[in-house]
Amino acid sequence: MLSLQDDSASYEAPSLDGNSEKSLALQRYSIWRKHVRDLYHAVFVHLLDYRTMTVQVLPYDRHNYKHSTIEHSLVTGSCREQGKQSYISILKAVTPSHELTTSLPINAETGEVGGYGHAPSTCRIHTEMRIYHDGGVRRVRYVPWNPNILVSISTDGNAYVFDKTEIAISKKPNNPTRPLLPLIAERAEEAGEDSHSMTQESKRQRFGIITEEQQRFDADVGKGQHKLTLTGGIPGTGPAPIDISVNSLGSVVSGVGDRVVLWDILDYQCPANEPEKRAQPEVSPRLEILACGTVNDVKFSKMSTNMVYAACEGRNGTCIFDVRASASAVMYSPTIDYSVSIDPSPFLENCFAVGTGNGMVEFRDNRKMSVPTARFQAHAVGTEVSSTLWSIHNPTLLASAGEDGNVVFSDYPEGKLRFKHAGHTSTVDDISWSWMDAHKGMIASVSSEDSLCMFWKPRNHIWKK
Repeated sequence: MLSLQDDSASYEAPSLDGNSEKSLALQRYSIWRKHVRDLYHAVFVHLLDYRTMTVQVLPYDRHNYKHSTIEHSLVTGSCREQGKQSYISILKAVTPSHELTTSLPINAETGEVGGYGHAPSTCRIHTEMRIYHDGGVRRVRYVPWNPNILVSISTDGNAYVFDKTEIAISKKPNNPTRPLLPLIAERAEEAGEDSHSMTQESKRQRFGIITEEQQRFDADVGKGQHKLTLTGGIPGTGPAPIDISVNSLGSVVSGVGDRVVLWDILDYQCPANEPEKRAQPEVSPRLEILACGTVNDVKFSKMSTNMVYAACEGRNGTCIFDVRASASAVMYSPTIDYSVSIDPSPFLENCFAVGTGNGMVEFRDNRKMSVPTARFQAHAVGTEVSSTLWSIHNPTLLASAGEDGNVVFSDYPEGKLRFKHAGHTSTVDDISWSWMDAHKGMIASVSSEDSLCMFWKPRNHIWKK
């Protein structure tokens, strides 16, 4: 089934004039939009009311059998100017259920099940929860052994740990909610009959009132609702690397300048009879290791308990660490271009992927670090590959996001292009696969420049093995 839901009706793309990079990106987007029906099972587009550099699909869902829909949850975070309140936001993405897709009629002409516009009206993306955050949110990730616990990196240099089960829905910043603007006709002739024009005028007046209410809501400032502060970071404004181990409970790793920093948060919850110790305690790094340059990305190995991979600037573009040792990197991997992103394979212990600063994606083997297994031009020359992420349902599929506004699927080990998602017109800052077996192939992507969040799934033959 193809169900296209676009909540970005208020977003108007600039006109296509000249030969600027933005115009070319918009032309590419226009071509992509024409072929959405043929390429996707579902596409949901949501224009956020804040700038975000991070997204992750939470590993749970909820079925609504009354409306034949499934409610997914995404975690994002706002990164606002200094002095303005930032939040961690939990988004609810409502998609059609499998039962609905199988009950829809088959189009005799195209052979498609359902089609454009057949999604229920309840299918959309909206904000479910907000959490006060100190400083802008540069990256946020959930803890694999307890998805209710979130860890973020802030522009103030600290990392923060949140327990979203302790955030009240009935209080600020969740109640009252941020007012929504009404849709009104842009031109007088769109308003219809004269009797309807008065209704449009009243909507315009209401529009102004709600705009003022939104400004008051955005001016609200609250104390960060974190339970734990992880110290030892450096203030900054760009995306920051952070990862949480799926094998070693409570281990959090981040890149701080030219260092890889490791914290342990497993025992952060203090006894209930000692409430004074639960008042946002601070945790210092358990381990700091010198890397081979400024750390752009860092990931735990998904197959090994003690190995950490880092993408760095400089001649030795990637480093592999053993966190049991306090020495520097145990292995270096020279790259032609500096490394921006990295991700070890969840299926092959020795394999990892690297995104470079020149649009290249490299597949590498840590048993032979001197040369890549394969490398190809996944993104535009001269642009950074901002994120790389292996599919956890297909051992040969890698997704990469880039400065050119594309999300690219490539095959391992050949290093061949399989699919290109061109729904963004600016840098894609972060991507996230859905980990649930029931939602294989679903992926979320965000771009901070245009505050756009997309939740989509290509046709099955594209992402399957």
